Amino acid sequence: MGEYCFYGCSGLTSITIPNSVTSLGDCCFENCSSLTSIYMLPSTPPSTGSAILDYTPLETVYVVDEDAKTAYQVKYPWHEYEIVVMQPTGIEEVETEKTAPTIVGYYDLNGKLINGKQRGAVIVRYSDGTTRKVLK
Repeated sequence: MGEYCFYGCSGLTSITIPNSVTSLGDCCFENCSSLTSIYMLPSTPPSTGSAILDYTPLETVYVVDEDAKTAYQVKYPWHEYEIVVMQPTGIEEVETEKTAPTIVGYYDLNGKLINGKQRGAVIVRYSDGTTRKVLK
């Protein structure tokens, strides 16, 4: 991210830095008067220019895991802030009473049963009675 990219942005309260960011330019968030948290998705701290967080009320930097926390705690300017590991937000397991339907047959567009190796538009029939038109 370039120099002064969010300089003085008073409406910015938090920001998520994606994995693709490898550097933050000089004064990137300087004078962002409402910035209190940053979510860092890169496990390795990006390189930083000078004064990137000067004059902000930043309190917390959130990181992806314990290894990232260790890396940020020893790197300027991140070491000056509280580093917290983010809680996972994804769904890890879904319980369901139904099992996924299986394919019971392939049909041409006229409804004639065919083998599944045919190319082109086919109709797929599933064990739960549903059908879908697919391109193979």
